[in-house]
Amino acid sequence: MKLRIVRQIVIGVVLLFGHVLLNPHTILLRNPRIMGVEPITNNPLPLTADDIARGVKANPNIQVDQVTLSKAAKLRTEYAQLKSEHGSIIVTLNQHSADILGLMETP
Repeated sequence: MKLRIVRQIVIGVVLLFGHVLLNPHTILLRNPRIMGVEPITNNPLPLTADDIARGVKANPNIQVDQVTLSKAAKLRTEYAQLKSEHGSIIVTLNQHSADILGLMETP
């Protein structure tokens, strides 16, 4: 079984190497080298309200209504508070579940 897997890996490497050498138009792409702190994953991350606010602040050519900005800041604060509350409820629920399981196991 192991020999079969090794053979398949060797064949795959040989084919890839041959494709790169024999086809001069082959382009190999890779992620650029990260300077500083490396990200946790290579997946693209969604923009946050902070990212958008930094972009608006950095580019004075972008005109945004102040009412809209204050409303967005208020909604972001409310969201952060609700997310924090949700996290504490999940922790409490997990603790209660563990307590119930502990009570069920004891005779």
